[in-house]
Amino acid sequence: MGPRCTQVCLEGYYGDHCMKQCQCKNENYICNSISGYICKYGYGGENCEIHLMGQSVQKKDDDNSSTSAGVNGGVTLAVVLLIVLILVTLYYRRRLKSE
Repeated sequence: MGPRCTQVCLEGYYGDHCMKQCQCKNENYICNSISGYICKYGYGGENCEIHLMGQSVQKKDDDNSSTSAGVNGGVTLAVVLLIVLILVTLYYRRRLKSE
């Protein structure tokens, strides 16, 4: 809040000119002066019900097979095209030499 966003809202309020009052759903939320309520540090999930301490914050997606297949296919294609380009270049050089 303020002309240069230097003022902070009083506890329990947020938004433009701190006119909105926070309505935290449970004790795992805290009031944020910009967006209203957010999860306390160490909590996550749709309702801040998941205790994240000792866990990774973002779960790893174990299904990376499609990404790996795309990268491997792209690299293989690039190598094959490079080999074809080299062979075509060598062929035309020999052909020009023999003329």
